[in-house]
Amino acid sequence: MAQLTIICGERDVGKTSLCKLIYDFGVENGYSVKGIISPGIYEGKKKTGIEAVNLSDGEKRKLADFCPGWDPEKPSREWKFFEDALEWGNNVISRSTPADVLIFDELGFMEFEKGLGWTSAFKVIEQNEFAKGFIVVRNVLLNNALAEFGECKVINLKGSRSTDHSVQGAFQDIVANWEAT
Repeated sequence: MAQLTIICGERDVGKTSLCKLIYDFGVENGYSVKGIISPGIYEGKKKTGIEAVNLSDGEKRKLADFCPGWDPEKPSREWKFFEDALEWGNNVISRSTPADVLIFDELGFMEFEKGLGWTSAFKVIEQNEFAKGFIVVRNVLLNNALAEFGECKVINLKGSRSTDHSVQGAFQDIVANWEAT
């Protein structure tokens, strides 16, 4: 039975940084680690975009641009996603099992509320062809994720990347649990 962990937190708290640590640990210890992470693209200290990285081969695509107000339906949306990158990501996700470790960073409003985006993640998780899975969601979508995936471990990161003790503490807990199972 797969062990699924939801990593949640607000913006810029270190969710992707934690995913990178998990990826590195898995690879260094001989596990097959698949999925996708979404690091920010920065100009100085300002986040201007989001990239998607295929953990199987390192291929990257620009996923989104910072573009406040772009969506007339919901003007508070700040990130404009690229359809071709979403399609590419769905293909990456659909080929991400079997795996020892699965990482999807992140499932958001598009996936949970609109049925768009990286929807292939739901089927891949349901198929249960991985030992450990890590799914990133924002705090506001935690209840949606728990309703979708059932009982999961939840890691709620607090603070900011500049005080990454929360990320390091969460990573140490993951490693301790990893070795115990």
